Amino acid sequence: MRTQTLYITFYLSLLILLPIFSIRAQSPAIQYSENPTFQNGQPFIPSIMAAFATGYRNEKSAKNASGYYHPEQSDHEHEGLHFSHPLFTESISPDTKLRFDYGYQYLKGKNRQSQLVAGGEYAFNRVFSIEVGLPYGFVNPSTGSSTSRIGNMEFSLKFANYAFEQSGILLGYGMEFGLPTGNEQAGIGSNHILELAPFFNAGLKKGNWEWTGFTTFGIPTRQPPGQEFETEFELNMASLYHINPRIQALIELNGSSVISGEMAGKESLYFLSPGFKIAPFSDEHIIAGLGLGLPVSQDAGTHFRTLFSLFYHIE
Repeated sequence: MRTQTLYITFYLSLLILLPIFSIRAQSPAIQYSENPTFQNGQPFIPSIMAAFATGYRNEKSAKNASGYYHPEQSDHEHEGLHFSHPLFTESISPDTKLRFDYGYQYLKGKNRQSQLVAGGEYAFNRVFSIEVGLPYGFVNPSTGSSTSRIGNMEFSLKFANYAFEQSGILLGYGMEFGLPTGNEQAGIGSNHILELAPFFNAGLKKGNWEWTGFTTFGIPTRQPPGQEFETEFELNMASLYHINPRIQALIELNGSSVISGEMAGKESLYFLSPGFKIAPFSDEHIIAGLGLGLPVSQDAGTHFRTLFSLFYHIE
C-alpha cells in the first residue's frame, strides 16, 4: 500500500508542478530565441524543466514559427506545428475532433474480442485539451456463451509544449483516468479499480515525415485487500508519411509490460502495426484509417488485431 501511495504522489506532483512552471514562463524575462541563448544573454541549457517552462509563450508569435510544411493544414487549419493522429498510438497534439473506432482481436484458442469506442476531444487552445472515450466490448469465447457490455470509460487531460517548435519538435504530458464502468466477471474492464495513468510524449516533424513516441505508466487504485499491486508501462511509437494531402501511410510499435508486482518483467505484449489513413471525401475534415497489428512478443496470446478508425475534425 505504501508503494502504491508513493507512485501516485510522485506522478500527481509532476502533473501539478509542470503547469506551474509553464505559467511562470509567460513572464517576459524568459523568451525563446532561434539562437542557442535566451534573449537576456544567458546560455541555453537543454533540460526537461526548461523545455516545459518555455512552452507556454505567446501563441500569436508561435503561428507557423516552425517554418515546416504542414500537410494537414489543407484539411483542418492549425497554427504552427501540428501532428497527425496515428491509429493505435494516441495523438500528441491537442485537437478538437470526434473519433469512432472498431477494434477486433483474434486470440489463441479461437477466442475473439472486439470493441467499439466513441470518443471526443476538445482543445481549449493549442496547448491544452480534454479527451473522453467510452468503449463497448464484446467477448466471444470458443466455448461458452458470448457477452457484451460497456468497458472502462477513459478521461484525459493533455498538455502540449512548443519550446522547440522551430526545430519541428513537440513535447507533451498529461494524465489519463480509467474509470471503473466495466465488469470483471464479464471480462470487460473493471467495476471497482480506478486507474491513474500519467503520460509523457514527444514528436519530431520533418517535411512530410512525422515520428511520435508516447509513454504511459498505469497505476491501479481502489484494489480489494490482498490483490497484487501491479504497475504497467505502455510504449507507443509511430512513423507517419504524408503521401499527399489526403493519404497517409504509417507503421507503429505498440505494447505494454508489467514493471512491478509478481509478474514484473515476465508479462509483455507488443505489436508491429502497419496502416494507412485517407480523406475519402472532398470535405477533408473526415478521415478514415485502417491498421493491422501483428504480435512480436515471444509469448503473445494473440494471432493478430485490426483497427478501423473514423475521425471528424472540428474547426
